Amino acid sequence: MLSIKQIFDIASDARYSYITENIVEPFLMKKPKNSKKIQKERKPLSEENLKKLFTSKLYTDKLKHTLTFAPEKYWIPIIAGYSGMRQNEICQLYVEDLKSITTDMGEIIWYFDLNEEKDKHLKNENAFRLVPLHPKLIELGFIEYYNSIKNKQPRLWKNLRLHPKEERYNTDYGKNFMKYFRKHVTEEEDQVFHSLRHNVGDQLMKNAVHYKLPKDLMNRIMGHEPDKDMTSVVYSQGYGVEELYEGIKTLDFKDLIHLKLNSTCAMLPFQN
Repeated sequence: MLSIKQIFDIASDARYSYITENIVEPFLMKKPKNSKKIQKERKPLSEENLKKLFTSKLYTDKLKHTLTFAPEKYWIPIIAGYSGMRQNEICQLYVEDLKSITTDMGEIIWYFDLNEEKDKHLKNENAFRLVPLHPKLIELGFIEYYNSIKNKQPRLWKNLRLHPKEERYNTDYGKNFMKYFRKHVTEEEDQVFHSLRHNVGDQLMKNAVHYKLPKDLMNRIMGHEPDKDMTSVVYSQGYGVEELYEGIKTLDFKDLIHLKLNSTCAMLPFQN
């Protein structure tokens, strides 16, 4: 059966000339040219879902197994939740991308150097940045994990492989995470891994006001485009690790993310 549009298309065809134009055309809903890129809006994880994720079996009943055989499943969501880094930014990290500086006060600050060296890819030019480690990652033993593998493997996560077609390290990890997430956390479509980035971004913007820190400092942590004025563009590129650390350590999910490794579990992934 012909649609109304098709009937009027035929009627307005030059071969028949029943009418001069298709009068229904202006009333039709047009599909955007970039419709393939449109996806459902992703929202920050709700308080309930944050708690459910970090109290699920990967962080409780299966903790020893996870730390021993698949440490990336433990660490990657935590890193995202305390940095706002994108999933592939974390998955593609090499051992050499974790660096440190010592401040004039003698404090050691660890940070990720996000770059496109070797086979890594970043979303845009603003994604090239330095992201300090939140104190919670240090508390949980991430540096011990790093020290245990840095001379044994080139990349932080030896179980993750570069996808041959997509050329990304998070392809398989992302699928497995979402399968687990949908089963153990929520089936809400707007709640996904990337929601953690929204949690971080929202809190950093609030903290910029509360702690009287520059908004562009927070934008730099997230890899967002700086404000359009020239001053913001210049200064946002000039923030050093110490300044960025002041921003990152304002993140506080202690009431929602209850994570603590006991001494026995903490040593599991670090054994030879």
